[in-house]
Amino acid sequence: MTRLITGLEVHRYAPELNKLHLRNRQTLPAPGITTIKEAKARLFKRWQPGHQVTITVSHPDYVNLSRLYRGRLASLTDLPEHLARLRQRHNVPGTIIHTQLRYR
Repeated sequence: MTRLITGLEVHRYAPELNKLHLRNRQTLPAPGITTIKEAKARLFKRWQPGHQVTITVSHPDYVNLSRLYRGRLASLTDLPEHLARLRQRHNVPGTIIHTQLRYR
């Protein structure tokens, strides 16, 4: 992650305007951060263990409505709630919802 950061723009009298510049020309807001070491610690935290979920929603008749959702769940008891919400959102006949789980 160190090589990803190219610079930190620090505003002395307006720390809420501080920005972190990345190698891919992207800027991230870094309010209140004054050093690159502090920016690395706060913005690029270690990932938390949990279930990595990939949900693919495909519509055979409507290709533009197909979606890919990725995220992390702390417990698998939240998964049925998310799937129910997706079924309501993609309420088209013939919808196929494919779920893939990985524990990390």
